[in-house]
Amino acid sequence: MRSILLAVLLVLVTALSAQTDNCKIITWNIRDFGKTKSDSEIELMAKILRGYDVIAIQEVVAKDPGGAQAVARLADAMDKTGANYDYSVSDPTQSSSPHTRERYAYIWRTSTVEMIGRPQLLSAYAKTIEREPYFATFSWEGKEFNVVNLHARPHDQHPEQEIAALRKLPKVYDDKPLFLVGDFNLVSKHSVFKPWLKRGYQLAAINQKTTLRKKLQPGQDGYSREKDNILIPAHQVQLLEGGSLDVLVFLRNDIDAANALSDHVPVYVVFDDFPRLEK
Repeated sequence: MRSILLAVLLVLVTALSAQTDNCKIITWNIRDFGKTKSDSEIELMAKILRGYDVIAIQEVVAKDPGGAQAVARLADAMDKTGANYDYSVSDPTQSSSPHTRERYAYIWRTSTVEMIGRPQLLSAYAKTIEREPYFATFSWEGKEFNVVNLHARPHDQHPEQEIAALRKLPKVYDDKPLFLVGDFNLVSKHSVFKPWLKRGYQLAAINQKTTLRKKLQPGQDGYSREKDNILIPAHQVQLLEGGSLDVLVFLRNDIDAANALSDHVPVYVVFDDFPRLEK
C-alpha cells in the first residue's frame, strides 16, 4: 500500500511541477561564450538559470563551432537541473567586422513554453544595427509573445541609435506582446527609452548595475555599470517582478568565479495574465 501511495504522490508532484502560475524570461550576455567555457562553468551557469522559461543569450562565439556547441552544452546541463530544455542558435550576424560578429541563442523549458515557428535574425536591420537582433515567438499556456534579443553597440558608439531604430517594432508585431531583451549598453534613464515608456513599456532593471568589476575593493559592491535590460510590455502583461540577478551573492562574493562566467549578470522578468489568443 505504501508503494502505491508513493507512486501516486510522485505522479501528483510531477504534474504540479509541469504547471506554472507565471512566465519567467531571463537575458544574459555571456562573454565570449564558446569552447573556452569549462564544463564546471557551464554547470554553474545552469544552476543560476534553472527555473526560467525562456533564456536569451548574447555574445555566442561565431568564428568557430565552439559557440553553438557551448549553447548545446548549456542546454544539456539545464536538462540535469530537473526539467527538459531545447535551444536555438542564430546564424552569425551580418556585422561590419569579424571582431563584432556573433551569434545569439535561446534556450527554453519545454514543459512550460513552446517555440512557435523558427526564430530569425531581423535582416532588415542589418545596415542600421551592428548585430541585427534575433526574433522569436513563444507560447505559454496558449498565449503567444515575441522576444527580440539584442546586443547593441558599445556605449561609446551611440547604441541609442540602434534602440531608436527598433522603436516601430511594437507596431509591426502588434498582434501579441513583445519583449526587447539584451545588452543595450545604456543606462535605464536614457531618453531613447521614452517612446517605449509612453507606449506602456517598463524597464526590468532601473538604476541597477549589470556588469562586474574585475576585483573587489574595500567599500565597493562589485558592480560597475548599467548596460543590460528588458523592455516589458506592461500594458499587455501583468508585471510581477523584474531586475538583475545578484550573481555575487549566489557565488558567495567570489568575484573571480563570477567573472569567469561573464563580465555581465543576467536580467530577468516574471509576468502573468495576458489575453489568450483566439484560434
